[in-house]
Amino acid sequence: MHIHQYFFFALGILLVSSASGVDIKPTVTKAENFVPKGWKLFSITHGDLNRDGKKDAVLVIQQTGEKKIIRDNKRQHPEVRDTNPRALLIAFKKGNAYKLVLKNEKILPGQDDAESRCSEDVLNENGGGIEISGGNLLVIRFQYGTPCGGMGTINLHRYTFHHQKNRFKLIGFSQYYQRGSNETQTSIDYSSGKKLIVSEDISDENSKPVKQWSRLKTRRTYDLQALDYGMLEAIISGKTF
Repeated sequence: MHIHQYFFFALGILLVSSASGVDIKPTVTKAENFVPKGWKLFSITHGDLNRDGKKDAVLVIQQTGEKKIIRDNKRQHPEVRDTNPRALLIAFKKGNAYKLVLKNEKILPGQDDAESRCSEDVLNENGGGIEISGGNLLVIRFQYGTPCGGMGTINLHRYTFHHQKNRFKLIGFSQYYQRGSNETQTSIDYSSGKKLIVSEDISDENSKPVKQWSRLKTRRTYDLQALDYGMLEAIISGKTF
């Protein structure tokens, strides 16, 4: 996964991506009306992200252009891969309207991989997606399965963001990984700089979890506005930006 360049700017408390791409209305009366022509609504989640007592909206939208759809009719079973890009939108409820506060067109991968027919949508309904947890925490979940008939691997990544000082800061990461009977759970608290790895053989009823605590070598804060998908995967591997 390549590490992309990124840019961001702030205009008062309104945060809007500076990347060229889809134009989104700054204010709408219905959250679904943020979806522009040539795009579709993939998912919408409601919750009070800024603790003002009103239900905000988090949308995932996906482009619908035919040029990004790859059709392979040469195989016995024709395949269709949709590589259209997605964008993450966050809007706060203000009075009777929704105001866009964040647009990120690089944080979410597309439905299918253009380079490989053996890929799976990480936002699949089996575990991937967007949620608002604990009342006001934004969680992005990527569920990596075992496509093309692979055997028994579960790999769930959860990135947790908290709205602080007009930014959505990455405060936590967790991973659940299981291959066969080997289970590993990883948790990183970016606020405290602590990392915990718990491993266990779940096929052995006498097995006890093995815990490994460590501290992050570098303490940094990351802003959702400035992150992309490649950076997320790199950060949990220990890289900094």
